Amino acid sequence: MQDFTFTHIEDHGTRKTVTVPRFSAHDRSVGYMPHVRADILLNDTDIDGVLTASHKSNGGTGHGVYWMTEVLQQGRL
Repeated sequence: MQDFTFTHIEDHGTRKTVTVPRFSAHDRSVGYMPHVRADILLNDTDIDGVLTASHKSNGGTGHGVYWMTEVLQQGRL
């Protein structure tokens, strides 16, 4: 894995019970949950290994989400 990016994202919804004390009453009422998004560029041969390691490190909680898309081109601006 050579390239990856972490991005702060927020999840809002009523499907979760938020009990973290550092969140305000407003955050808890709207179902605010902070998350981190990781964008990773992989060679096809590395996908299975990274997914296996990610599943193991997530502890089977089911809270992680992933999707794969083909990258036609990448570079820097």
